[in-house]
Amino acid sequence: MTEPTAAAHHEDTVISSPMIATLEAAWTSIRTQHPELPPVVVTMAGADKVPGGVKLGHFHANRWTHREAGTDNALAVGADAAKTYAEIMICGETLARQPHEIMATLLGEAAHALGHARGIQTSSRQGRWSNGRFAKLAAEVG
Repeated sequence: MTEPTAAAHHEDTVISSPMIATLEAAWTSIRTQHPELPPVVVTMAGADKVPGGVKLGHFHANRWTHREAGTDNALAVGADAAKTYAEIMICGETLARQPHEIMATLLGEAAHALGHARGIQTSSRQGRWSNGRFAKLAAEVG
């Protein structure tokens, strides 16, 4: 009997990185159709309870920078050290939904990102509710 390799033995624990890669590929596809959209860092998080259910996703502009920008430990130097990235968070628990439902969440966050890129407020001041401008951008995004 042969011993299982470490990769084969732990193959069932590599769960999140393929999901993130799929979400990143979907975002790249959306950006192909809408070049105004920014590059993003895709994250998964636990469910946040919101009125009426669970928050499916969230767009947050300028959320990420290179680690320790401006220090000797920076991952990048010069102009790249100060570059920021937006974040798209997808609630991990909602990834059990159908693929078209997950894509709808990404498209909804793309509408918020497009609003940000164009300087259009797409939600209430507290960010709890999407508004009519969001609906127009969501129709444009798809």
